[in-house]
Amino acid sequence: KLRWGLVEMLIVLIIVSLLDPLTGFALYFCFVHTFKHVKAILANANQHLSNKKFIYTSTVIFTALTWIGGCLTIIYMSNNISFDESFIKTVFIGLAALTLPHMTLVDFFYRKKFN
Repeated sequence: KLRWGLVEMLIVLIIVSLLDPLTGFALYFCFVHTFKHVKAILANANQHLSNKKFIYTSTVIFTALTWIGGCLTIIYMSNNISFDESFIKTVFIGLAALTLPHMTLVDFFYRKKFN
């Protein structure tokens, strides 16, 4: 666990040092944070919920829809502005739009029910 944590920190440092801060943060948030969060939620949900197929299916469907929507938005916006600018705007507007429902679900449903 400690070794993976050090490797993760090294990868994040490399990404942030090579890219501008917003892109580095977006990549960290979308890949590292999301992966760890989904892994923890699914592991805990598997212990308490019996319909595992529903959990995994809905997770995959909503994740795929979000990624497809984000990619389509980046492509659409790239027609008028640079790819970098469309990427940053899409990621941060998407994060802002998803944060409130996500935190509501996690804090008011998940934590109260399973912790």
